[in-house]
Amino acid sequence: CMPFESVLASIKFNEETNSNTKIIPYLFDQFVNNTTLHRGFLSKAMKKQRHLMLENKMILNSTYLLAMHSLTPHFESEYPNYKSKIKYIEHPLIHEQTDQVSGIRENNEVIKISYVGGLYRNYVTPEYLLELYKRSNFSNSILNFYIVGNCSQIVNKFCKLLPDNIINHGSVEKQIANKAIEDSNILISIAEKDGIQLSSKIFEYISYGKPIIHFHTVENDVNLKILEKYPLCLCIKQDSKMIEQNTNSFIEFCERFTNTHIKFEETTKIFSDATPKFTADLLLQLLKN
Repeated sequence: CMPFESVLASIKFNEETNSNTKIIPYLFDQFVNNTTLHRGFLSKAMKKQRHLMLENKMILNSTYLLAMHSLTPHFESEYPNYKSKIKYIEHPLIHEQTDQVSGIRENNEVIKISYVGGLYRNYVTPEYLLELYKRSNFSNSILNFYIVGNCSQIVNKFCKLLPDNIINHGSVEKQIANKAIEDSNILISIAEKDGIQLSSKIFEYISYGKPIIHFHTVENDVNLKILEKYPLCLCIKQDSKMIEQNTNSFIEFCERFTNTHIKFEETTKIFSDATPKFTADLLLQLLKN
């Protein structure tokens, strides 16, 4: 349900056709509190009451509502009377990969560290990671970027400083991105600065059973609730005062877990509600009610 207009279109269809079609919105992202929908804080504040009214209309006209666990505080606070209608689930992105044990590092090979995803100024930014990596003098490693967004200039600046250790591959096809994840020893995740948007990327990473290093800005970053259950994860707070300590932790984690993997069977036990089957079964159940 992004854009949110798709929900309103469904409601309008029922109203204009007198249909009894069941409407079950499936919400992955924030709507009322989504900062990327607005030009600035003032615009967001001015539209808030209007957007709350639209959300309320959505719930009233829906048979059920599926929402990510990260949206629980918002809906429980704003719509406490609709608890029976709202079902909280997880991103259905945990699925078995073709070759989870690839990316094994031989003794004489460099450690392949990769970030795959979007980078955006003032939202999801790579400066702390790059500065930490530069300080690490981690010569036995390569930091790869497979990115979209508007931060290429920032990454390229560090590529010039460490041309043998940092590579910006830019925007690549999905098949190439998947192969990069598969071949990597360590995967990098960077949270958006406010920590309210759950990154679907971490579920993709988890599906490969690879070690993950997650960079976050705020203490209550929503991604931490997911990653704290994942055995192969290091979470680093992007705090300038902790950069020396974080650099040491970064190197130690990479060296210790470079050839460690988690079997898919174990992953599905930990994140049972993040599989496509869980969501499909729930939808079938709700449609029968």
